[in-house]
Amino acid sequence: MTSYLRVGGIAIGGGLVFVIAVGFALGLAFGNARLSPAVPWFPVPVLLGLCGFAAWFHRRWDIGLRLPPRERWPLIAGFATTTMIASHAVLVLEGAAYGLTRRFEAPPDGVTPFFAAVYWLGVVVAMSTASEVAFRGIVQTRLTRLVGPGAAIAVATFVNLVLHRWDGLVERTVGVIAILLAWSWLRHLSGSLIATLMTHIGAIIVWDAILWTWGPWDHAAMGPVSLTTTAVVGLASLGASVWLARQLAPPGQPTTMAAGGNVAAR
Repeated sequence: MTSYLRVGGIAIGGGLVFVIAVGFALGLAFGNARLSPAVPWFPVPVLLGLCGFAAWFHRRWDIGLRLPPRERWPLIAGFATTTMIASHAVLVLEGAAYGLTRRFEAPPDGVTPFFAAVYWLGVVVAMSTASEVAFRGIVQTRLTRLVGPGAAIAVATFVNLVLHRWDGLVERTVGVIAILLAWSWLRHLSGSLIATLMTHIGAIIVWDAILWTWGPWDHAAMGPVSLTTTAVVGLASLGASVWLARQLAPPGQPTTMAAGGNVAAR
């Protein structure tokens, strides 16, 4: 009973950290847009505040704010890339099944183009940081030491999914879960929250750049060739990510999310 209570407390605590961090970041961003729509100052206090929170949590619980060993960077970069391709292929195929059209998210009304660009980048970094610190940092890291990586990843993914934006979530649940699991698997194998954070930010920047350049993207209009190509690329990337996971795991340590062990805490 005590273990279940601790798991629930850690999950709720991580969720509260995320909600507070997001409220702080978006509150300053929208307040800045209303008060001075030509001068974007909000990223400075937002990033300072989030970095301060992250550093405090790291000192308290060691949530993985460190770079992985240099010799592992190529494998980690390859694993991050292949898992992002595979999980986003799922997102695209799910969008096609539901007939979704995805668009680049517009900035607040009345702001200048320069403010809009800074707003986009600032929000991407802030939201990614809040998510990684709360879910892969606090929840997954602490639960890995308590119940092992498989259960820790499952709980962190569930809490992240519940607190994800709900607009359109039903039509992209499988894709979102695939992406969240990829980030958690990367956190487990790399032992580095920084690697996961960089992957998170990079994935959103690439996805948004695609929507901004070629959007709106009507997934329902994708033909059989495009859908088949997406599926083949996704499966090939998944296979490559499994192989890379085996190279990343230390001898005798698990390579799958369901296995026991404690790589992230090392």
